[in-house]
Amino acid sequence: MSTTVAASSPAWTIPDYLEVREGRLAINGADALELVRKYDSPLFVFSGPRIRSNINRLKAAAKSVEHPIRFFYASKANSNMAVLKLVLETGIDLEVNSGGELFKALRVGFRPDQIIFNGTSKSDSELDEAVRAGIYAINVDSIYEIGLVEAAVKRMAAA
Repeated sequence: MSTTVAASSPAWTIPDYLEVREGRLAINGADALELVRKYDSPLFVFSGPRIRSNINRLKAAAKSVEHPIRFFYASKANSNMAVLKLVLETGIDLEVNSGGELFKALRVGFRPDQIIFNGTSKSDSELDEAVRAGIYAINVDSIYEIGLVEAAVKRMAAA
């Protein structure tokens, strides 16, 4: 015979991040309903402490590996400028997938050597921007795309 024990809190809770307090959702200690009252709805709430914690956990795990590891935050997951600035402050690098994401990365202060450009369907202007910025790497998906990058380099050299 099995017995079921009710959990003291819902499975989605994360101590000091997502909690139920007095029957209401708290995000980093802030009452979610109060946030909605103050900022209206829909409301997206990003937790700086949680993002820092996640990145620090990754960096701590990397120390146990005998090979160098470089972390690149995927800006396509969330390219909010405040989030990107926070990622920069944690000391990891950035992966971009568009010219807009590259613009934001440079605008918040990522150095070119901290940026890789990934993704399919990169336009000529996006490749030109990446080459002009001198980013760390452009990941290519085909021999054809290598030619597009080569053409961007030639355009920059001719300018």
